[in-house]
Order: sequence, then C-alpha cells, then structure tokens
Amino acid sequence: MVALPAEQRHSALHMSSFVVRRCIVLIGSVGEHSLEARDLGLRLPGVWTVQSGQWPSSIAIICRDPGYSTYRLQQFAFPQRADFRPRIVFLSIIGDGRQFKQHLGRSSIYRQRASSKHRWLLVNGTDRQHLAPYIASLRARAERESSSDLLLFLHPDLYLPDTFEEELLLSVQRLNHIDPNWAVAGFFGVPLDWSPEPSSPWSRPRVVGRGGDHYGRYTMGWSNVTAAQCVDETALLLRTRRGQFGGAGASPGFDAALPSASRIWLGGTGTVLEGLAQGRRSYVLGVDVLHQMKDILDSPSEDRHRFIDERRWQAMHKFSSAGSTIMHATAMSYMSEKYLRSKRVDLKRATISVEVLELLLSERADVNVANRNGATPVLMAAQENIAESLEVLLDATAFVRLRARHYGVRCEDRHGSR
Repeated sequence: MVALPAEQRHSALHMSSFVVRRCIVLIGSVGEHSLEARDLGLRLPGVWTVQSGQWPSSIAIICRDPGYSTYRLQQFAFPQRADFRPRIVFLSIIGDGRQFKQHLGRSSIYRQRASSKHRWLLVNGTDRQHLAPYIASLRARAERESSSDLLLFLHPDLYLPDTFEEELLLSVQRLNHIDPNWAVAGFFGVPLDWSPEPSSPWSRPRVVGRGGDHYGRYTMGWSNVTAAQCVDETALLLRTRRGQFGGAGASPGFDAALPSASRIWLGGTGTVLEGLAQGRRSYVLGVDVLHQMKDILDSPSEDRHRFIDERRWQAMHKFSSAGSTIMHATAMSYMSEKYLRSKRVDLKRATISVEVLELLLSERADVNVANRNGATPVLMAAQENIAESLEVLLDATAFVRLRARHYGVRCEDRHGSR
C-alpha cells in the first residue's frame, strides 16, 4: 500500500480483500479517515474490524469477521445515478413453503418488505403443470398487476444476504452503463465465450458468479459483469414492458412451448438464446447469494460436512435420473433446432470480441476509443475473457489507457503492456 499513489490505495485494497481470509495490514497513511471500522471509507466486502495492538500509528490492521465468509470483488467505479432506484417484483414458486422458510424467507429484504417499495408475488405450486407455460403466464400476471421496472424470479432455496439490494442495484446500474440493451441477467451462468478445453491449472471456469452453494463459492472477472451463453434458473432478472425499461427494452418473452416438466425448466438458456437471436446479450452479475446453504451454515459446525455431502448426493441423483436426462435432452434438442440449426443464433459470431480486438490492433486502430456508453474495445474484450485479451495486447505491445469510470483508479497516463 505504501508504494501506491494515494488515489489508488482504496481500489488496490478492494482487490486485495477478495482473496484475504483473515487480516490486511495497512502500512503508511490511510488518508484523513479515523481508523474506526466503518469510518475508513473503504466499503470492503464482508464485515471487518480494526485490530487493536501496540504497533506504530502508521500501521493499521483490519481483520475479517470469521463468521462472514464472503469473498468477492467490489463493484469498480463508474458513473452512478443517485436517483436510480428501480422497483422490483420478486417472484417465487414456494411449494409447501419448507425451503422458503429455511432460505429465501429468512432474507432481510423479504422480512422488511412492508417498508419497501418492492413487491413480492409468491405462489404455492403449479398443480403439476409443466413449468414453461405456467411461468410464462406467471410473468404476464406480474406485469399486469404491477408497474415495476424489473422482475426477479427466484428459487425458494436461495438466500439473499443483507447487502443484496445494494449490490443488485449497483450491478444493474453498471450493466445499463455497459450494455443498455441487455436481455436477461442471472447470478450463476456459463460465460459466452466458454467452450470445453483440456483440463489444466489455467482452465477457465465453466460456471461463474459470486454466490456460493454446496460445491463452494464461484468466481468471475473483476468487472462483476460477464456475458453469458446461459444463466441458471435459480435467479432470472428481467426488464418489464413498463417502468423505466419499458417498450422495446423489455426482456424477451418466455417460450411457453419449451419442453419442460413440473420441476424441470430450462427457461434461462431459452431466454438467453432468444436474446441473442434479437442481437441482445445476457449477463451473469456478481451478486452475493447462497443457494441451498443457509440452513447448513446455521447448523452446528460438526454437522456441516455431512449435510453438504448429502445435498451433493441429492443433486447428482436428481440430475442423473432417467426422467431428468430425457427432459434435458428434449429441451436442448428443441432449442438447438429453434436457434442454432436455423442459424438464428451463431455462437461463433457472438463471441468475437477478442478477434475484433486483434483486428483493430493489426490495423493500428486506437483501442481506447469509447462508444456512447463509455465502453472501449479493450474493456468489452476483457470483460468476456481477460486472459485472452491480455495475451493479445502483450503480443501486440499495445498501449492501453486506464480510465477511472471503468477500472476504479484515476490514471490517465498511457502504460505499456509489458
């Protein structure tokens, strides 16, 4: 920290906090802030306290609360609107309510709903109807009954931490800044440019996000916004036909004809593909959530490993069953015929940002030129595949200008990439 210019220290600390499990030692002045935990002005993820001790006044030690196990990157700086407070309708099919009471129903944003401008629409079940037509009609009902800006479909076994609303609104605001025409967003998903490759220590993750489940906590690129080829149906964020995203900006409709069952629905993938067919991208947002984990974390520590193993076995049993396999194959065949074989969607063309970057560099173009939304070719390529983008830049010995609005640091100088 002492070697960095003062204006870069907070951003560096944000990045460092992502991988720190215990303590951070600050050497040198931390500015005019007092060293009270919440007065540092650092807004680090998780709960941090200042560690008292007999060390020089120029040294401060802050430690993560061990009871708060969130490791993620903070949102980087970008132009924010103080009046950006979209209204959200939360929708969930809760069945008998057991999972809802253990997870989603314990979220503070639900428990404090009486004082919130957001609405909740909870339905008990589908009466064994197939999910595709049922959820399509449920979405239509929510849009008829509300003038909300966003709809958020949630599984009842998803827990939303106390920081959820703030993180979600920041992520949506950043997404609007990057891509005002986005189609749908989720909290877990497969990157748009991901493809199977030989396993190695440098293999890119197939599923990205900031949330956690019984397989661990997921990671993603520093931007906390990643273009996706599919998003998991545990959470689907949609733009409505009314409110500030209305008109042509509304998310693509759900396909009621998509093959589904009473408990299996691949609407996340279907909606992403429909968006790509319309020339619109969908995204994974880096928002902290817990899937099927709240009840386990609240159980005695000596029982947690057993509960996690049981939940993993249940998931494997569910998705390896003959009925599940046939239904997934049927739905994927339907979408392949509708979007890929028909050439409505060409995934190769949808993942060309790195190739475009190579072309621009070969023509000696300025890769720092921003569009009307402030996004540059470098930024858009890096958000999808930062490793390949850096490799391209290194090969070209390109010069890249870092801008505060995208990278969270005030640095207008040109830096060589080597």
